[in-house]
Amino acid sequence: MRLTLISFRLAAMAAAVFAVFAHPAHAQNPDIPLHAKVASYGVILGLRGAGASPDGLPATLSSEARKTLASPDFGYEGFLVHSIHVEGLARVEDTDNRWRLLGLVIFEDMVRRRVYTEFAAYYDTDDTQVTIDWATARTRMPETPAIIWFVADPEEFTAADLAPKSHVDLLNLASERSLETASGGEGNYAIYAVSMDRFPADAETVFHSSDDEARVTTFNFGGWPAAVFESRIAANQIGTGETYTVMTPGNDTISKLTEFPGGLLRTE
Repeated sequence: MRLTLISFRLAAMAAAVFAVFAHPAHAQNPDIPLHAKVASYGVILGLRGAGASPDGLPATLSSEARKTLASPDFGYEGFLVHSIHVEGLARVEDTDNRWRLLGLVIFEDMVRRRVYTEFAAYYDTDDTQVTIDWATARTRMPETPAIIWFVADPEEFTAADLAPKSHVDLLNLASERSLETASGGEGNYAIYAVSMDRFPADAETVFHSSDDEARVTTFNFGGWPAAVFESRIAANQIGTGETYTVMTPGNDTISKLTEFPGGLLRTE
């Protein structure tokens, strides 16, 4: 008999622990089998460096899956699950309870920064458990990256403001000392561009200014690009000549199935 849905017992166990992930992540397509939702949460455990849930989520990861999902330079600290999107699901040929899964998890922190993480996984199901034995993940470039622009008050910003040490420093500057409006004649202004979305490692962000005399300094804070434009311009010209271009060479998505190892497409 082919297992098309996970058992009622597993459904009850999963429902009891989904709340720990917060936000509207539970509002998925109701037609998606519950075992795929449990496997998606299992992938999130792996992204956070865990092999099993301390809260009783009925999903475990093999040591190999856990190793490939955990990133050495980004652990999702402070980021909650905003939403989960199952983009592909298929039973492995000639099996009853083995599946391959493609999906996207959107994470968000308290200041509305986001990380779009796409993943692929193979897993097995039974009456009580989902076991993920192979998985991979990477950051996906959103179709329209969220870039915020602001201008620092020229009478208040300091030399340190022109060389921020972190993404958080820039966001603090934006919230505390940015100008809502600018008026008057020509002056020395610092115009900032700050990404609120994390970019893939292979993405190159180039910031441009139509002012040939402008000094443009760029930063990359762990995947969040930013730039400072220093320019002497009239107040009414602020924001008219600053642009950016994002280049993502070879940024094929996992959803093209190229990440699946051929040997796992069929069981022995």
